[in-house]
Amino acid sequence: RDTAFQKDPFSILDEGGPGFYASSEDGDIPKRQIKDCGWNSGWIKSCYGDTVVNQVGSNPIICSGMSISTLPEAKTYAQKMYDKLVSPGGQECERNGVDQGMHNVLVWTQQIPNLKIVTQESGPIANMQAELVVVK
Repeated sequence: RDTAFQKDPFSILDEGGPGFYASSEDGDIPKRQIKDCGWNSGWIKSCYGDTVVNQVGSNPIICSGMSISTLPEAKTYAQKMYDKLVSPGGQECERNGVDQGMHNVLVWTQQIPNLKIVTQESGPIANMQAELVVVK
């Protein structure tokens, strides 16, 4: 509903090789930080608390729905999310959209192996609810 393909989304795996590709919601020059968004900072606070919001809050928002990965990295990512949800206190992560908060924590604390961050301008996918950019 809010995603547009700017080119073949699987081409990024051919061009960049194996890895976990996460897409920012901004263009090449980030305009919005996690701490400035009530949704994103709220999701992180629900699952991890204020300390982690402060730790990752100055980073740009990474959209959880615009990720593509090769299998080993995807398995690690899914396992880390699962582990958080079943850990003591994991029930606090029960909010609509909380996966994006968890996603940003995994990205900005470098818990995803072979992570590659792409922007709206350099990646194959655009988030239409964020900044709209034209691929050159």
